[in-house]
Amino acid sequence: MRLLDYLNDYADQDIYPMHMPGHKRNFDFLDGVSPYRIDITEVAGSDNLHDSNGILKESMDMAARLFDSYRCWYLINGSTCGLISAIFALARRGDKILMARNCHKSIYNAVHICGLHPIYLFPPVDPEFGVNGSISPQQVQDALEEYPDIRLAIITSPTYDGVMSDVATISHILHEHKIPLIVDEAHGPHLGFHPSFPKSAITEGADLVIQSIHKTLPSPTQTALLHLCSSLWKNREKLQEMDRRISDSLAIFESTSPSYILMAAIDNCVHMLNDGKESLFHEYIRRINMFAKETRVLKHIRILCKGTDSVENHPLFFGFDPSKIVMSIRNLRLTSGEFEELMLKKYKIELEMIAADYALALTSICDTDEGFERLLHALIEIDQEYGSDTPKPSAPPLVQESMMKMTVSAAKDMPDEAVRFSDSAGRISREIVFAYPPGIPLIVPGEEITEQIIANIQDLCANGITVKSTFGTLPKVIHVVEV
Repeated sequence: MRLLDYLNDYADQDIYPMHMPGHKRNFDFLDGVSPYRIDITEVAGSDNLHDSNGILKESMDMAARLFDSYRCWYLINGSTCGLISAIFALARRGDKILMARNCHKSIYNAVHICGLHPIYLFPPVDPEFGVNGSISPQQVQDALEEYPDIRLAIITSPTYDGVMSDVATISHILHEHKIPLIVDEAHGPHLGFHPSFPKSAITEGADLVIQSIHKTLPSPTQTALLHLCSSLWKNREKLQEMDRRISDSLAIFESTSPSYILMAAIDNCVHMLNDGKESLFHEYIRRINMFAKETRVLKHIRILCKGTDSVENHPLFFGFDPSKIVMSIRNLRLTSGEFEELMLKKYKIELEMIAADYALALTSICDTDEGFERLLHALIEIDQEYGSDTPKPSAPPLVQESMMKMTVSAAKDMPDEAVRFSDSAGRISREIVFAYPPGIPLIVPGEEITEQIIANIQDLCANGITVKSTFGTLPKVIHVVEV
């Protein structure tokens, strides 16, 4: 079967997408233009992404004004390209960088490429839902006191699960030491467009912010934005220097043949928000609030910070993004894999992600009343049919304390040896091991593999969660540093 045939067959099945991309295949938000009709190259008048001075520059300038950044670059290689380019632009080989351990694996790839020495900040774990909480300002302050030679900091806010960190205070602490802050805001391009959502890191003091607009806005997969902000660098000369360094990095890591289909989609998304964000987000918040209210009838499934739960019940959260629907299934007589299959087969709902204890549905301004109602109906029926008064034991979190024995770069430069994963305790990993989604490493190259980590990953696999590794040999074999 051709891939195109499969995609067309899938689209005909009436499966509702509670996952990215944010356009949700909702044709009310899409132009319906054949991609082949507008798939061009750099011709007269179409401008050049890597040397923009015409229509693309005008569009990116509009995006900067819309998001309130100093400069905005369109990315057609996703946030991965933006994150690697940002780190490459600001860090020098051998630098110590402060980074949240729940960062996306692309950031670890940048650490390897740039030969950096990471100092990890481990987010706490919310005991009720098993998700990671916020990176606290105190953690950042303590790390700077212990490692005064840190040159760069990177955090993720919001996380994949919607947890926000206090970017304003964290950036203030870092700026007192002249340290720039990169925020992976891949899951938060919708932030700041309505008072019911938290503010974006762009306006909270971050210096570079990367957003995947395909995740929660009407834009196709791979489209993203990189923002330069005038937080640490306030004078024009320094901002222009940063502008040149980032542009130079993007010229290295982004395709020299950028897709005009994707750039046109970003431009269309920016214009749509610029012209109608008030009405679009008003309707979106109305749907979220109605869904949250109706979920109060659930007796066994709990929705994070919705229904009978609230952010005040989670002291390890600085804030929460209400667009995320995190469903705790500990009180169901179903594994997370069985829950996911039931949602798809019976209710025709494709979820974004499952973990051992919970499942995640992503929403956007392109969702419909029918989509929210379908999800609510499914949850009510499953709650009634499979609910249990005896919760399952809590599963281990995806990210937990680990021991770094050598840097990522040092580990990946070493010869490797393939060993049985069940027998790998005490060895140093040469692979990234991650559940995808969300793409957050469970094991990082250079970290020691422990019996607890082995048990946790085996538990994830038993619950039907896909665990991947660099060489694709898990769960049977893992590649470790040769001794």
